[in-house]
Amino acid sequence: MEEKAKAEDKIGMSETWLRKHRLIYDGATRHPLIISICDGTINIASFKTWLAQDYLFVRAFVPFAASVLIKAWKESDCRGDMEVILGGVASLEDEISWFKAEANKWGISLSDVVPQPPNKNYYRLLESLMTFWAIEAVYQESFAHCIEEGSKIPPELKETCARWGNEAFGKYCQSLLNIANRRLQKASDEELKKAEFMLLSVLEHEVEFWNMSCGNKNRVNQNLGNRRNNEGILLLCKISNMSLKLVFLFKSTFHLPFSENGCSLVVRIPRCGRGDLGSNPSSHTLLFHLRIF
Repeated sequence: MEEKAKAEDKIGMSETWLRKHRLIYDGATRHPLIISICDGTINIASFKTWLAQDYLFVRAFVPFAASVLIKAWKESDCRGDMEVILGGVASLEDEISWFKAEANKWGISLSDVVPQPPNKNYYRLLESLMTFWAIEAVYQESFAHCIEEGSKIPPELKETCARWGNEAFGKYCQSLLNIANRRLQKASDEELKKAEFMLLSVLEHEVEFWNMSCGNKNRVNQNLGNRRNNEGILLLCKISNMSLKLVFLFKSTFHLPFSENGCSLVVRIPRCGRGDLGSNPSSHTLLFHLRIF
């Protein structure tokens, strides 16, 4: 047990949690919308929805980033922390200008855009350094994947992918990760539990944000034929208020009661293949044996 604790301390608590919750992390960073950008099959309507909604999110992100900056000034024992976060805050003005220019290019009237429920739900999560790092890290990991060698990104989306997938942004995210890990080393057990919960919440909301951009959780124009054994369908199991919350990539969120020893769940999920999942009559019947541990 002591050796495990030392290993976790060496690689950082945040990385330990990402390994522990790899399935939901992959769901957030390798969502079908991201995969569709990589293979060139992206539905432009979905991209436009993402663009408009993310513009609203970034505007809400500004005061949150400022609050993180103030907290770093008050609480950090390293001057460099404030400078790292200040760099992120300063870049937000350029980011908002970029969104406006892109919206104009795509014929989107941002003044007419209203936040959809998943977006408004995400606003409520903006409260901690863990949230700040996780949001930035998911975008960096997602869009960096889009610009990897062999991808077939539509030419008109290359600038978007490079904006968050570039090496400089990756280094910035690593700096945020270092700050988060250093703070977690001094955290109490209760604070660690809260931080892990916040990380999971960010990943869950990222999945919901991508789903929202697709327009309908049950209809995603994607080729997922390369994903074997329905990999990625079950994204998250989380215990909350005596229920087990399940988030599916193409299904709505729902709850079910559970006993102390766990429960089993039978779900019919459309088979992953080319075309709209909702229009594909073929499906799998899956049995999940869920246990509390």
